[in-house]
Amino acid sequence: MTPPTPAPVVCLHSLFLDPRMFDGLVAAGEGRIRAIVPELPGQVSRVGEVSRTVTMDDVTEDVLGTIDELGLERYSLVGQSMGGDVAVRIAARRPESIDKIVLLGSSARAQSREDLGEFADLPDRIEREGFTPEIVDIVMTIMFGATTLADDGRRDIHGTWRSRIGELSPRRR
Repeated sequence: MTPPTPAPVVCLHSLFLDPRMFDGLVAAGEGRIRAIVPELPGQVSRVGEVSRTVTMDDVTEDVLGTIDELGLERYSLVGQSMGGDVAVRIAARRPESIDKIVLLGSSARAQSREDLGEFADLPDRIEREGFTPEIVDIVMTIMFGATTLADDGRRDIHGTWRSRIGELSPRRR
């Protein structure tokens, strides 16, 4: 008897993070899921591909292009934060293709400027200053929250992502 084909699961990462955030899920699902973990446009190694602000619709189209290139007709979505926003958009455009959807730390509504707090001006600061230690601290608080950052048992996670975020650099004009 032929073993079943692993179910495709498209994993969409957070803003400022990268596909490595799903390494544990990929390892845990080995043989049971076919993890597709694209790097989103305007993020990490793809930052140099863009010359303007990347919208969530741009990211959605990019991911749908990847899905189409792979010939996936039915798949599940896992989206963390910004990736969750993209997952909702994909599900809205292609509901017949979605088996399951899991959203982690995501909202399915637009956020007002007031809700965004410090984050509202952050993209402009990053473009001007790069990922200074102060900006990395702000991003870490947004991404992980005070409780996670205060947990000494998660120092390895703090260090890994602090380092990765600190390595990011906006494209200089």
